[in-house]
Amino acid sequence: MKRFRVPHEDEARERAWQVIRAAFAHREPVAWPRRHARPLVATAVVAAAVGAALSPPGRSVIDSLREAVGVEHAKTELFSLPTRGRLLVEAPPSGVWVVHPDGSKRLLPGYREASWSPHGLYLVATKRNELVTLEDDGNVHWKLARRDVRFPRWGGTMTDTRIAYVCRRCPGVVSAIRAVGGDGRGDRWVTKGFFPIAPAWRPGPGHVLAVAHTDGRIRLWAADTRALLATSRMIAPPIELAWSSDGSRLYALSRFALYVLDAGAHLLAVHRFPDHIIASALAIPPRGAAVALILHRQGRSEVGVLHRTYRRIFSGAGHFTRLEWSPDGRWLLVAWKEPNQWLFIRSTKVQTIRAVSGITSQFDSSTFPSLAGWCCAR
Repeated sequence: MKRFRVPHEDEARERAWQVIRAAFAHREPVAWPRRHARPLVATAVVAAAVGAALSPPGRSVIDSLREAVGVEHAKTELFSLPTRGRLLVEAPPSGVWVVHPDGSKRLLPGYREASWSPHGLYLVATKRNELVTLEDDGNVHWKLARRDVRFPRWGGTMTDTRIAYVCRRCPGVVSAIRAVGGDGRGDRWVTKGFFPIAPAWRPGPGHVLAVAHTDGRIRLWAADTRALLATSRMIAPPIELAWSSDGSRLYALSRFALYVLDAGAHLLAVHRFPDHIIASALAIPPRGAAVALILHRQGRSEVGVLHRTYRRIFSGAGHFTRLEWSPDGRWLLVAWKEPNQWLFIRSTKVQTIRAVSGITSQFDSSTFPSLAGWCCAR
């Protein structure tokens, strides 16, 4: 977790600047017409780039220039996904969108948040005062009226599922996490209190729910019985919870550290980020023990993968907002706000990058859309 920048990156940038400054200082002062200004600037930039490229650290300077406003030659439309599976996209105020592998999109209007069922046949979505399950073509199965519904999450097995959600003013005017069967039956509260982030279902049977409480502890609850199964030690307030695909590890991401707990909420490891680095999101692959992270520092973002050691995959100016693994684990989708782009990155070795621009307009959104899950193909 210590390698978040290329060694001597600042020195390389300084060398590039010295080349430009020296060229400018020794120029012959000739009163050229305005039409010569652009070639002069272009020549200076090329000279600086060549000078910077003479050393490996200098390559990061070139990358910084290239990535300053997004990936060049990005496609203007999302013609298709690079692999199987369907994407959920939250795009206010239009609603939730389902993106199919061939690039076709279906709008589910009026919904705010959504997540896939474990088998990918259905999804659960919310309106302000309603929890709804439906198919990806918009066919509604059932609805549940609840006030101020947030963070719908569908867990369980292929044949026995539960949906967890947070409601700020549940029956009895109590803020709580509640759970209901995938068939809409058996709605009950699991734990009461204020919950600023979504809970996380442990994969597999048992209907175990990981919940971040405001006292700095993570608790594991048996959703069917309300039994408290385990309590973690106190940690920094997490911004996201996620289980490994086999349910053996629970990851709690805070702004400044990644906490790794076992299935009994015992703390196994703490990966603290260097000073001035802030995390904003994580993603767990469908198989394996790697964790993808979005980290920010001084106006730049990077995506990296932690698996025994940390490796940076891609970086750029501005903010990466969310990331998702493809269902086959071969692609990482990164949402990049400033250039209004999605980046599909093939493997952690970055064999291919496919960029798509104009994301906001493609989903009729007033803000940059949010990724809500890349699920299995039907």
